[in-house]
Amino acid sequence: MEDVLFVASKLFWFVVQPGNLLAFLIIFCTGFGIVRSRNRWLVRANVLLLGLTSALTFLPVGSWIEGPLEQRFPPAVLQESAPGPAGVIVLGGVIDPIATTASGMPSVGGGAERVLEMLYLARLYPAVPVIYTGGSGRLTNTEHREADAARLLVERIGIDPGRFIFESNARNTFENASRVADLYPPKPGDVWILVTSAAHMPRSVGVFRRAGFKVAPYPVDYKTKKDENFSFRFDLAGGLSGVSSAIREWIGLFAYRLMGRTSELFPAP
Repeated sequence: MEDVLFVASKLFWFVVQPGNLLAFLIIFCTGFGIVRSRNRWLVRANVLLLGLTSALTFLPVGSWIEGPLEQRFPPAVLQESAPGPAGVIVLGGVIDPIATTASGMPSVGGGAERVLEMLYLARLYPAVPVIYTGGSGRLTNTEHREADAARLLVERIGIDPGRFIFESNARNTFENASRVADLYPPKPGDVWILVTSAAHMPRSVGVFRRAGFKVAPYPVDYKTKKDENFSFRFDLAGGLSGVSSAIREWIGLFAYRLMGRTSELFPAP
């Protein structure tokens, strides 16, 4: 009986989950409109909407768009025999400072690997500076800064926050690099480990290179599979989320290049 209830609960939620329910409604309504409508422009619009909705619902479109970004730089391999880095730079974007202030506890999102790897690298390289850079990227409530939330997180797990440098004024990737450069002007020969999400790494590398840093990319927070050519699913909400984050990053690459903020359009190792 427990197995039956378990399966039934999964099937029920699959149907009534808002994203899936919306997908069902769009597919049904557009399909009905295609069959019954006599207006060819309305039929074409319905066909387009049906095609887009079906692609986002059934296919890993977001992974196809985001995959080249995530695979641009390989996973980091730290060589024990190699000279240590000049320091570690961790880009923010994973801790919600407003929710942290409201709840009194760190509110970490899906990219928690940035924080976890920051702690790991701080232990691995105890003699080098570890910088967490992240202010507020919002237009309102800008008094809440992510670096302050990161400091609270470090304190809550019993680590001396004095081991880290928390830069709380940067509002975007360009300002991450410029603020860190103000704290530690880049020197010839110095190599800094750069930690951020794999999809965000190409733009981040370009920005820091433009600022004069030689960086060793340390990508985290992978969302795609290297060999994900085709996989069937039913997840409109997830499809929209994946496409949105991927397109945002590609637009960021082009925009930063046009503004002269990166060393090249699509930085490579």
